[in-house]
Amino acid sequence: MSKRLHPADHALQPLPSGNDPALLPQVRGWSWGAFFLPWVWAFKHRLTRLAVAALVVSVIPVVAVFTLAFAIYLGKRGNELAWRRRPFAGLEQFRATQREWRRWGIGVWVTLIALAAIMWPPLHSPLSEHRDCARCHLKRTRQFLQQRHERGHARPAVDTPAASSSANSSRGG
Repeated sequence: MSKRLHPADHALQPLPSGNDPALLPQVRGWSWGAFFLPWVWAFKHRLTRLAVAALVVSVIPVVAVFTLAFAIYLGKRGNELAWRRRPFAGLEQFRATQREWRRWGIGVWVTLIALAAIMWPPLHSPLSEHRDCARCHLKRTRQFLQQRHERGHARPAVDTPAASSSANSSRGG
């Protein structure tokens, strides 16, 4: 019984990268770097069309829903695509490079999530309660003043610097 080859391996043709095509089965697997940083990873691995497509998909709001699908595709096929397009000195250098991409990808996402958590506190945080309390106080104050005005009470006179100076000049002071 023969081992079933991946369709792309059937002739073991030379790869554009110059890497050994016989090692393709050993490099297959999930690529966290490609998953977490799709367009950056694709540019670095000489996959320019995929990089531009990933960048466009992630930036344009109408098609941004496809970003996750694109990231999953690159995560699944990333190692193979990298081996085909970018030259490596050997399997160990390839694996070391992909480990670095994994570290950076996870690091960037953890940092982004931490920043989001800091900058946008949950709705029920003490800060939002204080803001809501101030908003309610302002609303109650406006209602009170409106009711007073409707009952015929005059609004209190407010002494402004412009009013004070005109009053002083009219008195001859």
